[in-house]
Amino acid sequence: MMKCSSWMCRRILSRKPINHGGLRVKQVFISYRHVKPDEDLALALEQALTGAGFPVFIDRNMLLGTEWQAEIERQLRAATFFVVLLSAESIRSDMVREEIRLAHELKQQGSLRILPIRVDYTGALPYDLGGYLNPLQYAIWDAGKPPGEIVAAIRLAIEGAKELPHEGQSGDGGDTQSDIQQLHEATEQRGAPLPQVDPRVLDLAMERGAMHCESPFYVRRPADDAMDRQLRCRGTTTIVRGARQMGKSSLLIRAAAQARDQGRQVCYIDLQGIDETRLSSLETVLGYLIHRLARDLKTAAKPKDYWDEYLGPKDSATDFIEYGVLDDADKSVVLLLDEADRVFQFPYRNDFFALLRFWTNRRADKPCWNRFDLVVAHSTDPVLWIDDINQSPFNVGYSIVMNDFDSLQFAGLSRRYPLNLSATDLQHLLDLVGGHPYLARQALYVLASTPITLDGLKRLAIRPDGPFGDHLRRLAGLLLRREPLRQAVLQILRGKPCEDEDSFQRLFAAGLVTGASRHEARLRCRLYADYFKATL
Repeated sequence: MMKCSSWMCRRILSRKPINHGGLRVKQVFISYRHVKPDEDLALALEQALTGAGFPVFIDRNMLLGTEWQAEIERQLRAATFFVVLLSAESIRSDMVREEIRLAHELKQQGSLRILPIRVDYTGALPYDLGGYLNPLQYAIWDAGKPPGEIVAAIRLAIEGAKELPHEGQSGDGGDTQSDIQQLHEATEQRGAPLPQVDPRVLDLAMERGAMHCESPFYVRRPADDAMDRQLRCRGTTTIVRGARQMGKSSLLIRAAAQARDQGRQVCYIDLQGIDETRLSSLETVLGYLIHRLARDLKTAAKPKDYWDEYLGPKDSATDFIEYGVLDDADKSVVLLLDEADRVFQFPYRNDFFALLRFWTNRRADKPCWNRFDLVVAHSTDPVLWIDDINQSPFNVGYSIVMNDFDSLQFAGLSRRYPLNLSATDLQHLLDLVGGHPYLARQALYVLASTPITLDGLKRLAIRPDGPFGDHLRRLAGLLLRREPLRQAVLQILRGKPCEDEDSFQRLFAAGLVTGASRHEARLRCRLYADYFKATL
């Protein structure tokens, strides 16, 4: 059950959406990470706004329980204002990022306004967060100054008396080289992992030669060698499979950088980051794809000149690539499609992947297509979604599977941090987080950058306010919103096979379980097993 250690927590938890005479009261949700100075500003905002008569939700001093995730979402859906504190720490928080995603969804529905505050950080936001927040007006707080001015600015914005002082960005490309450099320094350069890799750091380095973007904390695995071999060939289709936070995107982004270094033209598309409207039909998704190709490859040909409503989207997209992109015999193109699972949910998925298969087969009778290489990354098994796997690229492309770190790779990663861990210490840490690349980096970063010892890390591991708390809370939210997935995890925890193939594939894609099949499913690491035993 959910517990709360103070009367204030009980009061906040029990608060319900308020209406007076049918009018919705302005309610405020404050999203932040439980670190200094973010906590200080969150408390100051809560006290000032509550004192001004605004109902405020803040998760201060609460412990995680099975009801807590639903309460977070309920309060966010009831809010009219979402105040989010953006610092070098909070942009790495799984929970803050999930709250931002949901707030953006509610904003699109017209029920919520987002008020961002930059806390001692003015660099670029990670590209997924930037897509949500960059267009919005925002405020900046220097933690060395009293919070009074920033609190007053937020209150005025809520009251509708004055907008936040700093204009948002309009259009693409608003972040400067210096902005992205700051993001790089706040994360990769000091070994602090982002939950989702940002491709612009590599892109900037390749295009401008401005920074050394190859992270000193990146561990090469057999998948990197396999990708290198594929890039040395021409006319290839490569399929990359791996769970969330396994390193698929990092592999693809580095492949894109390597291909550019070889003098090839590259288009990298993360399908997870595309607006739902662009994915609503085969026509819209293929229209988006060829417009991205035209923009990224700077083609003289215009997609509209090849789009023929009578021929349809598949022929139109194929003609644009064949005659508008591959018309120059000296051009070699690499198209990388990340998070292809996003397309699986749409009715046109069979046609979309059949087209990718057609482009692969086209190389046999159209030599120009041998200058068109395709890389597709996904998490779930496409057999669950595609009616005829023989009409897709998944059984003809060269397969690369992303695996966890082994003990040697884990030890090699540990040596890149300022730590002096014995072989026994490393084994204890590996027993806790397994070879999970994101958790391994997070654990080593915490040990290297905080006073927490290895024993302390193990004691705090499954606490919601511990070093993995935000990550674990996001996963708990995933399970608690989807009862079949929760039941599947409970089955696995009891040592039983996962009875439902769909649930197994979804848990595998989320990075929660591993195993060659649902009959051999097990929790990805001891951290997950201990946490879910305590919370589910």
